[in-house]
Amino acid sequence: MKVKYIYIIFLGFLFTLTSFAQHSKVLELAMCKQLALDNNRRISKVKRQVEAANQGVRAAKLNAYPMLDASISGAYLGEPLGGAMNGMVPEKMANAMVTASVPLYAGGKVKDEVKASKAQHHIAQQTVVMTEREVLFETEKAYYQVIQLQEKEKLAQDYIQLLETLEQDVRNSYEVGLTYKNDLLKVQVALTNAKLGLVQAKDGKYMALLALKQLTGIAVEEEVEVSQQLTIQDTALFISSEQRENSILERPEIQILEEVRQLENLQAKMLQSEYYPTVALSMIGISGFGEGVNFTNGKDNLTSYVGLISIEIPVFDWGKRGAKAKEQRLKTQAAEEELAHTKELLYLEIRNAEINVNQAVEQLQSSELALRQSTENRRIVQDRFEAGTIVSKDVLEANALWQEAFSQVIDAKVGYLIQLANLERILL
Repeated sequence: MKVKYIYIIFLGFLFTLTSFAQHSKVLELAMCKQLALDNNRRISKVKRQVEAANQGVRAAKLNAYPMLDASISGAYLGEPLGGAMNGMVPEKMANAMVTASVPLYAGGKVKDEVKASKAQHHIAQQTVVMTEREVLFETEKAYYQVIQLQEKEKLAQDYIQLLETLEQDVRNSYEVGLTYKNDLLKVQVALTNAKLGLVQAKDGKYMALLALKQLTGIAVEEEVEVSQQLTIQDTALFISSEQRENSILERPEIQILEEVRQLENLQAKMLQSEYYPTVALSMIGISGFGEGVNFTNGKDNLTSYVGLISIEIPVFDWGKRGAKAKEQRLKTQAAEEELAHTKELLYLEIRNAEINVNQAVEQLQSSELALRQSTENRRIVQDRFEAGTIVSKDVLEANALWQEAFSQVIDAKVGYLIQLANLERILL
């Protein structure tokens, strides 16, 4: 008997372990945001662009260093070239050459290229910031949508239970001849529609979870769930003019356009450098090997070097450089106009987000009031139905009004949370 008791305990313990191992992962909002930052492919892509821009800065800095090139070649000369000029031209020979060159002066072009590459690097960094904000907002929105459909699923189940209870009451009344079959059919139709609504809520929740998994990098086959309830904390919303201005100036979109404007100015400066001369120094080392290749002493090897200095001076190009400079000035002006225009749009975006949050609060308060009224109405109608003073049609309508009001409260809560998250994204 004791052995049997121990065996039962062991089976229960094994069942508990199996159930725990098969339990799905519970997701919280902070966890989802961190997973999105770590795994989202859009963020990974822009981070690779930052790495590429960093290499561009490194390459631009190296342009100021001397360049070394080496080459080697061999040749066999047949008759009559080989051995011509009394053997001064060898039949077989090999040549090796090393060239070193360094720019001495280029009108500041090298430094400007470094500045331009640094600006590109900063643009890539701000693109990462902007992408992270967008992905985090989309993740939070998807998270709330999962909760929304999860609450809709619970509501559909509660509504089905109400209708099943009502169906049983109406069936009992019909069987004893106190009501018509049409009343029973109406309840059954409503129950069928409610079950269809439950299926739709489950399917919507499944698709919302898939969207959340895609944003956070969670495998599609991994079982996850969201346990957070729809809780709203009443907080006064006040945003000062200074906060709006600071948020606009710190937005990555503005930072990127500032860098673009600087790049356009820098490009104009680089075009001006084309009017200045370019000075470069080169050193070439030469080695040759072949029978009697050294025509000075007849030896089989020859070693020498060449030093070169080149000065390139722009003289006349039919106004081509002037046209490019004018084109660049217009591009710079366009970049400044784009910057000012974007600041205006961002200000409108902030004010619109504020209005949306306030409207969401009003919508939430209105829907909660409607839910309280419909709940009280359902209670009164149910009492009257049980007392036999009204028919099932009235109960059916009261339950439908309650279910619709409850659904609107869920939508209003989620709408408020999403609008608030959007405002936070804008003001970060």
